[in-house]
Amino acid sequence: MSTNTYITIQSHKKTKQLDVKSLAMFHRIKVIKAIDDNKQVHYCVCYKQEFIAVVCEEKHVFPYLERLFSEGIVFENPHPLIHASLPNHPLHLTKSEQHLQHQLQKRYSPRELLILYPLFNSFIPTAETNKLFETTYYEYRRNGQLRNAFHVLMLISQVLPNHEWAQDMAANIEFLKYKSSYETENVLQIKDTLFLELHVFQNRTLLFPQLLNLLLQQDRWLDATAVLIEHLQQDNSYYPDFLHLLSKHFSKTQQAILLYDACKQTPPTDTMGYQLFQALVTLERYEEAINITSKYHLTTVPIEELSTIIRNDNLKIEKLNLENLQKYLIEQTEHIDIFVTALLEQLLKVRDIDWIVKWIQPLKSNKGTATIVKMLEDITRLQDEPDEQLQLGKLYYKLHQFEKALDCFSWEMELDPENYAAVQWVTKTYRELGMNDEYKNYMYFLTHMKNNQAQ
Repeated sequence: MSTNTYITIQSHKKTKQLDVKSLAMFHRIKVIKAIDDNKQVHYCVCYKQEFIAVVCEEKHVFPYLERLFSEGIVFENPHPLIHASLPNHPLHLTKSEQHLQHQLQKRYSPRELLILYPLFNSFIPTAETNKLFETTYYEYRRNGQLRNAFHVLMLISQVLPNHEWAQDMAANIEFLKYKSSYETENVLQIKDTLFLELHVFQNRTLLFPQLLNLLLQQDRWLDATAVLIEHLQQDNSYYPDFLHLLSKHFSKTQQAILLYDACKQTPPTDTMGYQLFQALVTLERYEEAINITSKYHLTTVPIEELSTIIRNDNLKIEKLNLENLQKYLIEQTEHIDIFVTALLEQLLKVRDIDWIVKWIQPLKSNKGTATIVKMLEDITRLQDEPDEQLQLGKLYYKLHQFEKALDCFSWEMELDPENYAAVQWVTKTYRELGMNDEYKNYMYFLTHMKNNQAQ
């Protein structure tokens, strides 16, 4: 997935690209933070799947919008949920607070405006926001709708907990009979769906089942995916729900990214672990796939699959957690020799033989690696033995260290040019190295030696 994602905005008949940085999801609101070429921060605000404003920090600050990036669920670009939240058409930079107010009043109910106006604090003057609060409240009071008037006060307090006017009004004795409905044990019975949804989101750790059910009932799969990613960091019991959403709404690559995002901070179950392993392989993050397997000792990851990716040319061996990998391998029994042999091929590119011998010693008690450990010990012993270079070369050959093997066989040939075995091994090694001309020459030489020995 590309690291750069852009939103096109239009202002004064000019078009410019904004570089997307992050996404905050909160209640029914999504805010995309993006910057222009002058590093000016823009907030692209979406409410109920509809973009309602694009505001810039050049002349205003937006503390409430910024607050959503600490209280909401945040994703950094690049991310599939950001990609899914992008508009499919250019957005218009919001011209003025009057224009914004007019557009909001046209589209949304007075009660929804109680949530939306505070988002643009400093752009929409505080006096205008307070006027909206009071007008909506007194409209209900004049009509004798005290319960709805109290709902307004509670909604304001939920959005702005320190709003003094709302607190003072709510303390009125005539609202006493409604207060019990908003106490913790009764709040889920409230008929005020706008307040209830906001309350459940703000308390989503404790009320997660209710929040997820609400989002799924409304087919808000994007929001449901976001809250599941956050919740799975502490509780993996909702993993099947998460997988269902992934398979239904996202591509294979996007599924892999989202799966990793959800599982990276919590010990996965065996089933989750294997799917996470496969996701990382799909993303070509081979080192993380091996590290996850060794860190959590995943029993569902076949050692043969590890052996395949350890040989991948793009694998960066220095990024492996070798301490965890060592502990993991001690517990393995089947096919471990295949993996360890492949691992040694990689380690020999960056570590000397003495370090590798020391690292592999704890695996000596494992039947699957005992032969390999002895082979490495033999390599260490034979390195300084000029008369044992043929044997040393054979050991390097077994480890696919063909260049080192060729050095040993060539040394042996210098000592004994008529050594048929040394010439035979040199020929085989050139073939493995893909050096066809040298291979053909030595094959000819080998045939000539064989014919001479037969005479």
